[in-house]
Amino acid sequence: MLPRAFVAPAAETAADDTAARARLADPTFDPATEVILAGSSPQPAAPASTTKVSLPAAITAYAPEDVRVSAQGAGYLVLTDAWYPGWKAWVDGAPAPILRADLMFRAVYLLPGSHAVEFRFEPDSVKWGLWLSGIALAVWLAALLALGVAARRLRLKA
Repeated sequence: MLPRAFVAPAAETAADDTAARARLADPTFDPATEVILAGSSPQPAAPASTTKVSLPAAITAYAPEDVRVSAQGAGYLVLTDAWYPGWKAWVDGAPAPILRADLMFRAVYLLPGSHAVEFRFEPDSVKWGLWLSGIALAVWLAALLALGVAARRLRLKA
């Protein structure tokens, strides 16, 4: 069983989900030391380290929309929570791409050293919804104001 968070020293890129499933089913695949990245990876897929063991990572805070992890070493920090669009990551305060690891998990690439990683759920749909709601509210208020002005003019003419 995999830990909730760990650093895998190596990764392999799969062309598609079918190729990833085949590699995951391969008996030579070790999920504790290697991750399969979906599609083309923006980070190196070569081994980040010469070590053949996963490195520990500690979850320092866990909430439904905010997960913080402390990790050491180079490789891919794998958080065995479900990958889902809308999650964003920061490594040592800098934005980092979230990679889909082993078809279902979240991962970020780490350079050698100690790292503080934060995952936050910030879907663009929520931002768009707030923006559109604000516009709708502004239009509603403008229409209400226009109706009030028109009603006042009618009363003044009468």
